[in-house]
Amino acid sequence: MSLEAMIWVLSGDAPVADVNEYAVLGAMADRASSDGCGTWLSKETISARIHVSEETVKRCWRNMKKRGLIAPGDQELVKHYRADKRPIVFDLLIPYDAFSNIERINRERDHMGQPPLTRTNRPPIPPPPAKTPRSDKGVKRPRKRTAAKTTNDT
Repeated sequence: MSLEAMIWVLSGDAPVADVNEYAVLGAMADRASSDGCGTWLSKETISARIHVSEETVKRCWRNMKKRGLIAPGDQELVKHYRADKRPIVFDLLIPYDAFSNIERINRERDHMGQPPLTRTNRPPIPPPPAKTPRSDKGVKRPRKRTAAKTTNDT
């Protein structure tokens, strides 16, 4: 578990577009390393964990990749899985300025033989797109007409 990645997501600093992205990113952050890299939960695992469909997880991944929240990571991390069962490895692209102790993170990366994080390779992420308002917002629902009740007096 990565405390830094979880803080980034749970504090609201991650620019997610909706609650589904928030949940998917939170599940991924739970398994990421301290720099946000190397999370490889499968779509089946994430969907079971957060109670959404696998299609929702795939849609969230697609949208988050487009906006720069996640990127494909080092696929060598899952080479021990059978080829037909390998999940995709993702990196959470936590911005450089979101890390409270970047020196420690870069020391860990150096120890692992990875390049340090910089403002260039971890730039700020733009805010999510604005939500479009519903087209029926503020429109009153039509009243249902009920049939008049008749009483039979016999």
